[in-house]
Amino acid sequence: MRGVSEDKVQSISATTTPAQLNTYGEHYVATGTTFEVERQIRLVFGENADMAVRIAKCESGLRTDIISRTSDVGVMQINLTAHWNEIPGNTRLDKIVWLQNIDNNLAFAYQLFKRSSWNPWVCLDLIS
Repeated sequence: MRGVSEDKVQSISATTTPAQLNTYGEHYVATGTTFEVERQIRLVFGENADMAVRIAKCESGLRTDIISRTSDVGVMQINLTAHWNEIPGNTRLDKIVWLQNIDNNLAFAYQLFKRSSWNPWVCLDLIS
């Protein structure tokens, strides 16, 4: 896992402090903590960040690895079926792995937001 030992990755938890996280490297900070996931959402969505964070919390609980029973993947729960031809990869697994990368997931979600506002996200009705 890109230069960090497995025991360090397993030791990251919700109680891990930011100072401890910095010793693990940026990649693991990004995937290991909800406050870092929220920070990344805010960076990508800018002035729309508050709603993006609310939607991500509702959709995925800010988890980057989550896959729903309806094939929604990652922190912003991008639907594989609806966006199959737009998601890079040759196989379902390739596409899932691509969407579980937070940078890819947020970039895709932001483009989707620019096209359709918040309408693609089911949680819009739950949090509005």
